[in-house]
Amino acid sequence: MKRAIRPLLSALLLILTALGLHNVYADSSLVQERAKMLACDACEPALSQLGKSPISHQYFFSTPSGTVLVECKRPFIFFGGYECQRKSP
Repeated sequence: MKRAIRPLLSALLLILTALGLHNVYADSSLVQERAKMLACDACEPALSQLGKSPISHQYFFSTPSGTVLVECKRPFIFFGGYECQRKSP
């Protein structure tokens, strides 16, 4: 039994690591555009800071009314489309 658990656990951890790396390093231009639309409806916000982690992406935009933070997360950490919410910085 122990012989079967170690390889399966190792494979699971490698898969989760690969999914986390994909969340950080994959092209996120569509997610960034969605966040940009949430930051400001009637203006063209400028991206001032970007933070990516395996759990979420954080976009800080400079707008005429000040800095706006938009956080985008997947509903199941590694799976599903990104859902973005405007937050206070």
